[in-house]
Amino acid sequence: MKNILIALFAALALAGCSNEQQDVIEQNKDMTQERLNQQRKTVDSAAEAARERVDAETKADKARIEAQEDAQKARIEAQEDVKKAQIDAEKKKVEAEAEARKAEAEAQQKATEPK
Repeated sequence: MKNILIALFAALALAGCSNEQQDVIEQNKDMTQERLNQQRKTVDSAAEAARERVDAETKADKARIEAQEDAQKARIEAQEDVKKAQIDAEKKKVEAEAEARKAEAEAQQKATEPK
């Protein structure tokens, strides 16, 4: 839209001007167009840099979240392993106590049996 307006104003200005004035106007138009192109490139570069920065931040956030999730899973697994070890230890203790009582009962039975 800006370019169209610039071109229209330039055309109107050229219609009533001498060749020298038309050359100046044309140069001004060209310089204005160059400035607009430079500004557009600057804006495009800034937008691309912002997109890249956001993308990098998003990737970093995702990696951080995944690391936190992995750490949480590891803590849960470690807690489960500790509980399993406690259960196994308790089971072995109960089995050992049962074996001891059985051995004691057998020993008492042998002691009370006539020979």
